[in-house]
Amino acid sequence: MRHVVLIVGATGVFGRRLAQHLAPHPRLSLLVASRSAAKAQRLAARLDCGARGIAFDTGADIPAQLADLRPWAVVDCSGPFQGAAYALPRAALEAGAHFVDLADARDYIAGFSGALDQLAGDRRRVALTGASSSPALSRAVVEDVTRAWRRIDSAEIAITPGGRAQIGASVIAAALSYAGKPIRGFDHGAPGTRTGWMPSHVIEVPRLGRRRVGPVETYDTEYLPQAFGITNKVVFDFGLESRAEQWGLELIARLRKAGLMGDPLPLLPAMRVARRLMQRFAGARGGMVVSLRGLGPDGRFAHARWSLLAPSGHGPSVPILPIAASIERLLKGAEVPGARIANLPLAAIGAEMARYEISTQVEQLGKQRPVFGAALGAAFGDLAPALQAFHAAHGPALVRGEALVERGGSLLARIACWIGGLPRSAASVPVSVSVTRSGGSAPHEIWERRFGASTFHSRLSLRGPRRVTEAFGPLAVDLATNLQAGGLALPIAGWRLFGVPLPRWLGLRSRTREYQDDKGRFRFDVDVRFPWGGRLIRYAGWLVPAAAASGPTESAAEPRLSA
Repeated sequence: MRHVVLIVGATGVFGRRLAQHLAPHPRLSLLVASRSAAKAQRLAARLDCGARGIAFDTGADIPAQLADLRPWAVVDCSGPFQGAAYALPRAALEAGAHFVDLADARDYIAGFSGALDQLAGDRRRVALTGASSSPALSRAVVEDVTRAWRRIDSAEIAITPGGRAQIGASVIAAALSYAGKPIRGFDHGAPGTRTGWMPSHVIEVPRLGRRRVGPVETYDTEYLPQAFGITNKVVFDFGLESRAEQWGLELIARLRKAGLMGDPLPLLPAMRVARRLMQRFAGARGGMVVSLRGLGPDGRFAHARWSLLAPSGHGPSVPILPIAASIERLLKGAEVPGARIANLPLAAIGAEMARYEISTQVEQLGKQRPVFGAALGAAFGDLAPALQAFHAAHGPALVRGEALVERGGSLLARIACWIGGLPRSAASVPVSVSVTRSGGSAPHEIWERRFGASTFHSRLSLRGPRRVTEAFGPLAVDLATNLQAGGLALPIAGWRLFGVPLPRWLGLRSRTREYQDDKGRFRFDVDVRFPWGGRLIRYAGWLVPAAAASGPTESAAEPRLSA
C-alpha cells in the first residue's frame, strides 16, 4: 500500500528538491501541488514516478481541497512562514492527515504546539514544524555531539550556502522582513535582542574557508537554551557567499534601523535580479557549522565543532532532509501523536544524506591549557581559589556581580569612553562577564563585559611565559602576570597598534589587580590612565559564577582612588 503525500509549494526551490528526494520511495505516492496546475504537472512529469501535479491554493478553501485529495500526510514547503497562521496544518489534521513543514520563522514555530497539539492528539495524528536546517538539524547536532557532556555553555551556529544556490522569493522576503529589526537572542545567560543582518563578521567554516555572516531570526536562540540548559549564549548567523549581497543586506538593515528606510519588501524584485547576476560569479560549495563549548564527560573544558560541507550544488537539499527523515519515522510509527517541533536523531537525518555529496565531521578542539594557566605555569596553583576557579579552562562561562565605574573628567576621556563603548560613571551597576574559551592550535578567550547597558569585549591570548595579550580591536596590550599574595597584578608591558609596536611612553598606564576578598569572591580593580596621568576610566567590583549570583546586594568597590 502506498501512502499519499501532498507537497504544498512543490514547484519552489525546496519543494522541488523534496519531491525529487521522495520520488523513488516505494511506499509513497506523491501529489505535487502549486498555485499553477501547469507548473505542477510539468514537475510531476519530470519526476517520472507516477506523481500527480495539481493546483492547490492555500488562500482558498483548504478543507474542501483536502477532502478531495485525502492525503496520508501534508508537507508545507511554501513559505514564507513569518506572520503565517496555522490554517493548513489545522485543516490537514482535521482531514485525518499528518503534517510536516520546514518553517524557521520564530513566531510561527513558538506558537505551533499551543495552537495544534490538542487537535493532533484528538485526531491521533502527528504535526511537526521546523523540520529543516533550523531548528531540527541544529538541535540534532547539539544533542548528538554533547550527549555525555556535563554542561553546555554556548552554541554558535552558522549556515552559508554556495553562491549558485537558488534562493526563492519566499526566502528573500523572509530575510527582508526582519532586516534592521530587533530579533530575539540568548546572551549572558538570558533572553536578549540582536539586530537582523547586522553587524556582520567573518567566520571560518572547516573545508570551506572564510565566510561573512550576520544575525538572522530563528527559534533556536530560545529553543536550545530551554532544551539543553545552555548557560551562556546561543548565536545563529547566516551568510551569503557573495560579499556584495551580504553587504547589501547589512546596508538595508542599517538604513532601516536608522529610520532612513521603511519596509524593504518592495526591493524584492531588484534583489532577485541581483541574485541571478551574482550567481554567474559564485561557487557551488556551501556549509554549516555548529561550535559548542562546555564541560565534557570528564568535567574538563570541551570545545567541539561539527561542520557540514555540501559541494556540487547539493546544499539546497540540506533543509529538506529533516522532512524526509520525519516522513520515514511516520511510516515506521516512531512518532507519537501531537503537535511539536521536529525532534529527530542526527543519524536519521544523516541517513537521508547518503545519495548526495554531503559530508559532515566533528572536531574536538578543547584540550589546551587556559590562557592564564599557560602563562603562569606551575605558579597557577599559587592563586587564590576564586582566581583559579575563574581562570581555569573548566571555569564558569558566565559570572555576575556588581561594580563601581568612574570615568575620567576630561573631554578626551569622555570622547575615548564613548568611542570604546565604555560604561558611564556609576556608584553601583550590575555587571556580567561572558568568557568564550577556544581550543585548537591557538587557544584564546573572548571576554565580553556588560556593565548595565554598556558592553565591550576583548580577546586574550598567550604572549609567552608570564605574559598575556589583551586585544581591543586593532589595539593589542601585553600584560605581565605578577603574583601578589594569591592575587594578580597585571601591569602593561607593551602595546601594538595594527601589529606595529609603539613606544611605551605613548601608551596608556594601567593599575590592574585581581584578588579574592574575605567572602571568597573574585575581585577586580582596573584603573586606566593616560600617559600624563589623567584618568581614562576605573572600574572595580566583585564577580561570582552566574549560578550562584542572586543579585547585587553589597558594596561593589574598594575605597575610591583619587582622580
